[in-house]
Amino acid sequence: LWYADNATGMGSLKGPRSWWYEINLLGGSYGYLHNAVKSTLLVRTVCYDEACKLCRGTNVSVTSEGVVVLGCPFGSSSYVKTVISKKIDAWCKKLKVLADIAVSQPQSAYSAFTRGLFGEWTYLFRTHVQLMRVFYNPWRTV
Repeated sequence: LWYADNATGMGSLKGPRSWWYEINLLGGSYGYLHNAVKSTLLVRTVCYDEACKLCRGTNVSVTSEGVVVLGCPFGSSSYVKTVISKKIDAWCKKLKVLADIAVSQPQSAYSAFTRGLFGEWTYLFRTHVQLMRVFYNPWRTV
């Protein structure tokens, strides 16, 4: 089974290159037309130059910083921290708006919180528990 959108894999540098070759070779006959511009190869810093050589001519971007997969950041700790900080800042703003709405329409605000914002929090909390402890302080100020 190959689910094309948001697919991930892990291995040596030659593994993803062979995947890419097979997708190019066989994908069209199954109706899968890949979009190389949306594909990113995340590698360790020491492997960056070699990865760039392997992906030359494919339009696949190569990074050693990080990438967001299904809304969850992966990569260097500074990259993950930056992405999570931005999410928390956005959530704090949304929570303040919901608090203002709750004054006059408490049920609507509660519904928006439980059906939207809470699900986003839950997903990120479950995927990055250790980092969320570091960022817990902003929640106390909202």
